[in-house]
Amino acid sequence: MAAIATIESILRKYPREYVECRAFGHNWENLSGLVKHDYFSTVRGKKSYCESCEMVRYRWYLSTGKRFGPNSYDAPEGYSLHLDDYKDLDRLPTLEEWRGLALKRAGFRTSPNVETLSQKTRVRKSA
Repeated sequence: MAAIATIESILRKYPREYVECRAFGHNWENLSGLVKHDYFSTVRGKKSYCESCEMVRYRWYLSTGKRFGPNSYDAPEGYSLHLDDYKDLDRLPTLEEWRGLALKRAGFRTSPNVETLSQKTRVRKSA
């Protein structure tokens, strides 16, 4: 009998670097030079590389400097998730679920001994 996939089971198997990028955004480093577009000879792309998960992003421009179309990406192996791959699921993880997992993996725990920002602000105002 095949195991039923759950959001939690998907998240547990996902590499830390990928989780953090999905949760908090990529750490883009711009690479020098321009790349040619595959289909449009007058379009050039600025290539960026995520130092965390190794995603590559292309931002496309016309010679006038005007943006051309949406960005395109080359995802590292195993980064992309498609609902078709998980027949038992009716949705993929939400941004909040990605962030919750990233924080949990980083050791975030709720505790009654942890001060909140609003508690610190009240102490300063009353002093």
